[in-house]
Amino acid sequence: MRHTFGRAVYGLVTGFGLVILCWVGWGLATPGDLFGNGSPWVMPSLVASALAGFVLGCTQKAKGFRIAVVALAVAAGVFAPHGWWGHGPPR
Repeated sequence: MRHTFGRAVYGLVTGFGLVILCWVGWGLATPGDLFGNGSPWVMPSLVASALAGFVLGCTQKAKGFRIAVVALAVAAGVFAPHGWWGHGPPR
């Protein structure tokens, strides 16, 4: 039970990390104020990255991979402590 719980936690953290990377990618790829320029692919790509991250995190056993996942989660907490949704756009 404990081993399965640990894998699920890494799966969730990896999914979160890949969603952040996908979100940053969409933000860098689209100019202006309209996120994704109204593209219908934004939400499906975020869901796909979350699912891929969960599966990857649950199945990966390499120590370096786990260290990278934890470092990504810590970086997200340091660089966006209130989340990317924490503040509205500048006026």
